[in-house]
Amino acid sequence: MKKIYLLGIVGSLCFSSCEKDDATSGGSTTTTTTVTQDKANINIALDEIVACLSNVKNGAFLNSIVAFSGLSDGEALKEEFVESVLNANLGTVLDVDNSADGKFDFNKFVGTYTYNSVDSTWSKSTAQTTKMIFHFPSADTATSNNAEVSINSYTDIQAIMDGETVYLPTKANATVKVDGSLIAEFNIVDVTYDVGLEVSIPTNIEASLFLAPFTYTAKATRNTTTDFSASIAMADGVGCDYIMDANLTLDHDDYENLEDEDFLDLSGKVKHNDLQVNYSIDLASLGALPNEPTIAQVNNEVTAEVLFDSQKIGDLILEEDVNEELDVIIQYKDGTSENTDVYFDTFADNVEALVTDLTGDW
Repeated sequence: MKKIYLLGIVGSLCFSSCEKDDATSGGSTTTTTTVTQDKANINIALDEIVACLSNVKNGAFLNSIVAFSGLSDGEALKEEFVESVLNANLGTVLDVDNSADGKFDFNKFVGTYTYNSVDSTWSKSTAQTTKMIFHFPSADTATSNNAEVSINSYTDIQAIMDGETVYLPTKANATVKVDGSLIAEFNIVDVTYDVGLEVSIPTNIEASLFLAPFTYTAKATRNTTTDFSASIAMADGVGCDYIMDANLTLDHDDYENLEDEDFLDLSGKVKHNDLQVNYSIDLASLGALPNEPTIAQVNNEVTAEVLFDSQKIGDLILEEDVNEELDVIIQYKDGTSENTDVYFDTFADNVEALVTDLTGDW
C-alpha cells in the first residue's frame, strides 16, 4: 500500500502540482527556516496540490467527460449512449478499411461528419474540404449536436523503420468544443526526426495539450547523439503551475542495440513554488547491482534532496521496515528523520476523498 501511495504522489506531482505566484519574486531575500517550518511548508504544498486537483476535477473538460459518459463511482453509467455515438457507422463513413497502411491520410478524411440521434447514424459532407469536423451531442440529454471535434491540420514525413515504411507526425492540431466553448486542444507544434538511422528517433519535440482549465506543454531535445533533455509544464493561468525537467545520458548512439547498462544517468528537478526536489540516478551502477541489491546499495546510486527557497531541507532515502516493506524516509537538515508517510497518508486520503465519487473507493 505504501508503494501505491508513493506512486500516486509521484504521478500527482508530475501532472497536477500547483505553484502560487510570488508577488515579491526578484526582490525577496532568503530566510533560514527551522525544521518545524520546513515541515509546515511541505504540508502547505501538498494541500495546494489537492486544491489544484480540485480545479482539474471541476474544470470544463472533465465535466464534459462526466456528462458524456455518466462517470460515477468508477462506472460509465451512459455506456449505451456512448456506444451509440462511437460505435455507429462512423468507421464505414470514414472508410477506414481502405486507408493506406501505416499512414493517416488526412486529405482523404477531410469533411464534416454529423451524427443523427434519431437513427444513431453518421453522415459525411465534403462541402468543407480543409478539416475533419465531427458534430454530435455532448450528452444523452442534449437536444442538438452541441459538441464538435475538429482535426484542423496534420502533416507527417515518410521514414524507414526495421525495413518498413512508416509515417511519422511532424505537426498537428485538433480542438474540442461544447456549446461553442473550447474545452480541449492538442497541438503538435513541431517534431523533427533523425531519419538517417535504422530506427528514426525524434531530435526535437514541442507539443501542448489544453484540457480546460489547464494547459500542458512538453519539450524534448536531443542535445547530442547521447544526451537528451526534456521538460513538462502545467498551468491554469490563475496560480496552479508546475515545471519538471530531466536529462538522460547514454553510453553510445547505436539506439537499436541499447542494453540496460548503456543508460548512464538520469537527473533533473521537480519544482513547486519554493519547494524543490533535485534527483540524480546513476543508471549504469544501478543496473550493475545484483538481482536482489541491498537498500544501502540502491541508496548509493540514487540521490534526492529536498530544498525550500534554495536551501536544503534534507535528503530522501529508502529504508526497509520490520515487515520488509520499503519506506521513503526524509532526513532533515538538523539530523532528525521520519517516514514520509506522515505527509503522504493524509495527502492520499485527501485525494481519494476528492475523486471517490468518480472513481469509486480505492
